Amino acid sequence: MRARQATPAELRSPRIDFRLGFGIVAPNRRVNAMTTDAAFQRLAKSKFRSRFRLSEADREYIAEKGMETIRRHAEDFVRTRLAPAHPPNDGRQTPMRGHPVFKAQHACACCCRSCLEKWWKVPKGTDIPPERQSRIVDFLMAWIERQGCSPKPAAAKKANESHLTK
Repeated sequence: MRARQATPAELRSPRIDFRLGFGIVAPNRRVNAMTTDAAFQRLAKSKFRSRFRLSEADREYIAEKGMETIRRHAEDFVRTRLAPAHPPNDGRQTPMRGHPVFKAQHACACCCRSCLEKWWKVPKGTDIPPERQSRIVDFLMAWIERQGCSPKPAAAKKANESHLTK
């Protein structure tokens, strides 16, 4: 069976290769992949997944810590709670609240190995390699950015800090 040719809109959006298990692929590859937008549309159809939103406190936390720190937290959570072949407390390792990344994990179906397998075809019982972990983190960060949190340039951050110290 031949894969269909990507549309121009799909070429501009990162693609997630579900056949390989949650991987963003090059736009010109012809594989069974979907765009990030299509993945978010698919998640929006789930009553459970679509109810997750960042609170104002979460947004303030992100603004205070910065997106780089939030990304490091996401990398750590994915590495320690999802990447092992048999993570401890699988299915219960991600709290529903307490950190913006936890909400992102639930909203993106990246909260446990069962959800990763069901939604993104990441097989249980095998370690998730670092490059795939990175793609999961990228997807979580994309969800956080879609919630209205965007990375602030370092220069703007320093300008705000100098204004506050005067």
